[in-house]
Amino acid sequence: MPINIKIVMYTHKITLRDNELPGKINAETGEFSQISKKANNLPSGKIRFNYDVSFHKSYEKCWLYLSENLTGAELRIALMMSCIMEYSTNSLAPLDNNTSYELLSEKFSISKGMVKKSFKKLFDIGVYASFKYSHYKRGIVEEWVFNPFISFKGKLIDSDLKNLFINTRVARNFFDSV
Repeated sequence: MPINIKIVMYTHKITLRDNELPGKINAETGEFSQISKKANNLPSGKIRFNYDVSFHKSYEKCWLYLSENLTGAELRIALMMSCIMEYSTNSLAPLDNNTSYELLSEKFSISKGMVKKSFKKLFDIGVYASFKYSHYKRGIVEEWVFNPFISFKGKLIDSDLKNLFINTRVARNFFDSV
């Protein structure tokens, strides 16, 4: 006569104090066993790059798309924007639609005459977007946000942020390439 055995496994996250070690108890036998600490499983010849510096994820296909569709100056502006965006939100604050052409010219090292044309093209292609919202402390806030399909700073992209850019030309290129 066959015996049906159902094995149930689950994981549980615990917090330990400095003087505590993880362990498990078998509910049937009461046997206690210590859980070994996570071992270093890095391949030989590799190291973990944990320096205290800022990194961001860049999507190669989107940058290649931009390099084919932007001038050198516009591409440089997009790159500089990706370097100044904020962690996790991709905000380009304090940049917004009220930022003067003079300040944009100075910040991105382009002539004042190129500012309007360059930023219009970057906006139209979907490199950045302008959002206006009501902040509970600051009132009406307007800011520019960099497209996370091009580059992103952080570990997890907020789905709302992703959805704001999903229909841009850059995002369409991203989806066509994956």
